[in-house]
Amino acid sequence: MGEPVRCARSYKGWQCKNVHVPVFVKGQWTKNCDECRAKCRRHSKSETAQKTRAEYVKSESYKAKNAKAVSKYQSTTSGKLLAKNRNAQEHYVQYRKQYAKSPRGKAARKKHDALPMSRLATAVRIMLKRSNLNSTKVLKKTEFKSNADMRSYLESTWEPWMNWKNHGKLTKGQESQTTWQIGHRIPIAAYDQENEEDVLKCWKKCNIFAQDAKENIQLGCKLPPIDTLMSLRAIWPEKWGDSVPKA
Repeated sequence: MGEPVRCARSYKGWQCKNVHVPVFVKGQWTKNCDECRAKCRRHSKSETAQKTRAEYVKSESYKAKNAKAVSKYQSTTSGKLLAKNRNAQEHYVQYRKQYAKSPRGKAARKKHDALPMSRLATAVRIMLKRSNLNSTKVLKKTEFKSNADMRSYLESTWEPWMNWKNHGKLTKGQESQTTWQIGHRIPIAAYDQENEEDVLKCWKKCNIFAQDAKENIQLGCKLPPIDTLMSLRAIWPEKWGDSVPKA
């Protein structure tokens, strides 16, 4: 049991004079006394508090703060584990399918597909489907001089089991070493998909290679080892500046 401490609840110079013994609740030690905590619970249920809360949730400051907190949690071990377990649940899979077909889901997809990064990725996929097709967009925004040049480079990064017949989308139930995709050593998600400079860096030759499709999906947004990152210093995302973000 902890030592008695003064209640931390205060307002405009006033502070509660009650003394209480902190207890561990929902992952943290309580800072307020039982009386103040009871008052806060009653207030949170009032019409005034609920109205204030609803207005705050709609504010830009809340959205920015919440997005930052969510991003921070998703990068933690527990956050990644939660996402992995959630994505494997059948009801969540069905929800995602329904959302994709909804007006809101279609609008979100349309917005995503309009991003410079998405447009270039789509152009690359289309170009690789046909060996005689040269996309002006791809040739302008990458280091490749032709379709043959891109194919030759990707072939140089192949593993023994890879060929052009098993390049494409991974279907449900497929095992490792059955399908390959274009992988990025520094993942696409690390770059600003609306920043043209970041788009160019993301698709540099040194950042792309032929990768096992299942491995590509499992790694998600995970960064490569530090020695690999240091060798790719010239193509770091603009927002990184001079330091690698903490894992």
